[in-house]
Amino acid sequence: MTETVINIDTSQKKGRWIARLGVALFTGPIWGLLGTVIGMIRAFSTLGANSDDSATALAHDISVAMYTTMIGLGLGLVGAILILVALLSSKNREPWFFSWSVSLSVFWSLVVFPYGVIVGGPIAFLFFRRRSQFERRRKA
Repeated sequence: MTETVINIDTSQKKGRWIARLGVALFTGPIWGLLGTVIGMIRAFSTLGANSDDSATALAHDISVAMYTTMIGLGLGLVGAILILVALLSSKNREPWFFSWSVSLSVFWSLVVFPYGVIVGGPIAFLFFRRRSQFERRRKA
């Protein structure tokens, strides 16, 4: 009996950890977008400076913008996988997990359109189908 309680408690902690990590990584496109904006601002500043090596500097700034986008999307995809693991395997049903996952799924769908719909749409759909499982249980 004690082993079962310890296994359930360990499983819940593991599921909570996976959910938190997944949600944190699922914000990757936000950080990638920020890096893209910073890189493009630097690129236009370089272009406006009209220096002799402006083409090389401009190419560098644009590559920084594209790398941050790629890294942000990659982290977001890993986060999406962890969110699905926490939802389907670990059965994490904390209310914050529902609200953050749905919000970030909508963000993915809008900002990384149309490809973001492929990632964000199914996750939001799964969460909405299971939304009753996330409601806090009231004490009788």
